[in-house]
Amino acid sequence: VSAINQAGSAIAQNLKTQVKTVEELFDEAKKAVERDDFVHAEQIYRMLIQNDKHPLAYSIVFSYSYLLLRNARYEEAIDMLKRGITLNPNVPEFYTNIAYALSRMHKHEESIPYYKKAIEIKPDHYKSLFDLGLVYLRLGDFAQGWKLHEYRNYRPAPENFSDRYLQGKLP
Repeated sequence: VSAINQAGSAIAQNLKTQVKTVEELFDEAKKAVERDDFVHAEQIYRMLIQNDKHPLAYSIVFSYSYLLLRNARYEEAIDMLKRGITLNPNVPEFYTNIAYALSRMHKHEESIPYYKKAIEIKPDHYKSLFDLGLVYLRLGDFAQGWKLHEYRNYRPAPENFSDRYLQGKLP
């Protein structure tokens, strides 16, 4: 973290000398993540999350939380995701990602209410349904776990995708 702060201070100083819009900085942060330049991305996100009133605020918070999750910084990610819920409580991915982080920290029982909240918001949120099934399996509730495990194949087909070759071949 100290390396991030040192390198980040230089990056932040450099960014302050450039006049960029929130949208430009957000795009720059996303491109930095794509390049695995997490130090640069994090410094931009830290600047951007200061403004909760911007229309992109919840998207910025979500993207920053993704960076934290990707780097196994689960507690920080949970804090950021909870902040995102205060900005937009109707985004099921905020709850799913909190549950995912808790599960990665082996707090499986604590993750269940978050998965359920995501499903309450969006009943066909297949990722939450499938991941909740995995949690139940880990906890030994095989009846619930295997039932929800079937959602592993329930993903919307990509545009122009034909399933004629796969139909009936996925158990």
